[in-house]
Amino acid sequence: QIRKESVDPRENPNLLLDESHQEFWNNASRKPYAKAILRSEQHWVDRKNVWLKQYGQIEVMNQVREDIAESLEECSMEIRRLVTPMMKHKICEIAMWNCFREAKERDVPL
Repeated sequence: QIRKESVDPRENPNLLLDESHQEFWNNASRKPYAKAILRSEQHWVDRKNVWLKQYGQIEVMNQVREDIAESLEECSMEIRRLVTPMMKHKICEIAMWNCFREAKERDVPL
């Protein structure tokens, strides 16, 4: 079948057409494997969206980490010695971020 499509214009109407023609794409979408290709493309588009969402979340958390580090610089040395070792744990980082966010919302000085 593939050999026929590569040499016979009756089997493959796209054989003599250029990719810039609309008829080329209309013929390609009628092929039996076109649906499988479209499903595959949709899968990768969905995966790309997931990756972009994850990347956005990572960027936000990196910015939050920088903000927390800046606010810790303003604290006393004793507080920094207590809090800094805990910042390597994600749960502590999130708890600090929540405190930091709530303090900003309520205009409480840090």
